[in-house]
Amino acid sequence: VKCRDWSNLAVGEDCVTRALVLNEWEPENQLTEISLPDQKGILITHLNKRLNGSHHTTLDLSVRSAEGETGSLCSLGMMHLALTDTLNSVSEMRAFSYEDLRNSLVHQIALADGNDPADFDV
Repeated sequence: VKCRDWSNLAVGEDCVTRALVLNEWEPENQLTEISLPDQKGILITHLNKRLNGSHHTTLDLSVRSAEGETGSLCSLGMMHLALTDTLNSVSEMRAFSYEDLRNSLVHQIALADGNDPADFDV
C-alpha cells in the first residue's frame, strides 16, 4: 500500500499527467511533448480499457471534465490507482462502474476507521 496525498491528486492542471504516470500507463518523459488535450485523449483510452467499458464508454468519458474531485477523468484515474494500490486487482476493476469505485472506497475507509460500512449513505 502506498501513501499518497489523495486530496490533491485529482485537481490541478497536471492531474491528467499525474493520472497517467502514477497508474504507470504512460512514461512521464514521453508526456512532456504531448499537449494536454492529447493527454486527455490518452487518459480516456486507458480508462475505457481498464474500467467497465459498458459504463465508461468513450463517449461518456469524453464529456467528463478532466479535473475535479467528483466524476472527473482525473478522479476516475485516482480511484483506479487507490483501489489497485490496495485491495482490488486490475482485472476486478474492469467490472466497476463509477458508483462501484466510490462504494468500494467508502467501504474500505469505513472499515479502516472501525465503522460499519452499512452506516454510510453513498
